[in-house]
Amino acid sequence: MTPFSIRLRSLRESRGLLQKSLASELGVGATYLSALEQGRKLPPQNLDFFARLQKSMGLSADEFQELRNLATAPEKLASLAIGTSPLQLEIALDFAARLHSLQPAHIRAIKAILDLVEPHPKVLFKSQENNENEEILMKSP
Repeated sequence: MTPFSIRLRSLRESRGLLQKSLASELGVGATYLSALEQGRKLPPQNLDFFARLQKSMGLSADEFQELRNLATAPEKLASLAIGTSPLQLEIALDFAARLHSLQPAHIRAIKAILDLVEPHPKVLFKSQENNENEEILMKSP
């Protein structure tokens, strides 16, 4: 199971929706929705699916964004691995795993440490999702 699949199932169950009825509202098969909830299928990356999900489940803006973030996390983590040392990647993954349990004071302390480091230069890339230029941070070796 993935963080996305766990959260999707949790949201569906909290609303008392059955997989079959939600799948029908989304225009997908129940077996596909089941596979999404079990982490056997990767979540779609198109906004249309998430818009239908938001409407069908009555998701708040925060829940919508959380699901979008969870759906794109594997792609973001893959790009994180490029140009980082094994120790840097280990720290990043450890941080990501523990982020939800950090207290606000911990977050502020980590932010203060990061603010001590010179910012990385920004570069432009073409977004695959909307074909527009977006800025990302270059990772230092």
